[in-house]
Amino acid sequence: MLEEFVLENVLFQPPPSLVNDYLNYLLCEGQIPQFEQSVIRLPVESMDLHQVMSACKEHQL
Repeated sequence: MLEEFVLENVLFQPPPSLVNDYLNYLLCEGQIPQFEQSVIRLPVESMDLHQVMSACKEHQL
């Protein structure tokens, strides 16, 4: 699964749409610890910063 690649830091320059879908999936499934770990490992330029900041604020991360 994608989570293994993210946690092992082997995903280089993933497409923003993939990152967005993956982070949305984690949030919808209530997998907040995995969301947090993914955010600190994925390249910031691939993230929707508004989505990430809103989710972090909502879940007090």
